[in-house]
Amino acid sequence: MSITFRDILNQKSWNNYEDYISEGIQQYSKELAADIDQGRKQKIKIRGYIEKHFEIKKIPNDLSAETQLLSDGNVVGIDGTIATHKTITGTMAQLGVVAVNYLNEKIQHSYFISEAKYKQDIEDVTEYLFSHEPANKIISNLVLRAALQVRERELGLKDKFKDKYKIYHGPLIPFEMLANPGKAEFKILEVTLEVLEKIIANKKCLSIVSRSQNDAYIRLGLSLNQGEYVQLKKSVGLELLRIDHC
Repeated sequence: MSITFRDILNQKSWNNYEDYISEGIQQYSKELAADIDQGRKQKIKIRGYIEKHFEIKKIPNDLSAETQLLSDGNVVGIDGTIATHKTITGTMAQLGVVAVNYLNEKIQHSYFISEAKYKQDIEDVTEYLFSHEPANKIISNLVLRAALQVRERELGLKDKFKDKYKIYHGPLIPFEMLANPGKAEFKILEVTLEVLEKIIANKKCLSIVSRSQNDAYIRLGLSLNQGEYVQLKKSVGLELLRIDHC
């Protein structure tokens, strides 16, 4: 089916708010009900597709051993946040990371990153402004996220939690750490490989992806029953789904 941007623009519209109130909400509700009904049909079809291509597994009913690991403090959750402030000299950022378990044993670290020091030698105004264009920024949002993710993984691998299970938020090796954002001389991939080696050697690192950016994955998940899951084949850090069609 060929769809143009004009097709999207030419869907139903109203010239005034009163007409929308009298007609629009009713139409939205009608179409939503139809979409829900269609979704139920698609769910049945997707369920059959899953059963054909994947092994559906179930979470065990008895999770007492896993619960004991949590209550004994043998599982550590690691997460971080970024606060940015843009000044005329460039981006300033504060990174905060915490690793904590059920016994409230924790490690907290804060980090500071400033772009200003990399702009100090630029005297020409045109060159200075050019250096702040999105394509030329030294510390972009992608670079900051990569820095936060490296710091998160480093903190979980500290000796204090070496023998405990570490749960990170997001893929173990996220996109930003693989994409090598920013300048080539940053050599982010070198740092990524160093972190990956430590994660593999530790053997107690896992992660939870709270929401996939791949909408197909979400629909696979919505078509499973409570307590069910399937294992997808992925390369490290990338959401790549490979299915051999019969």
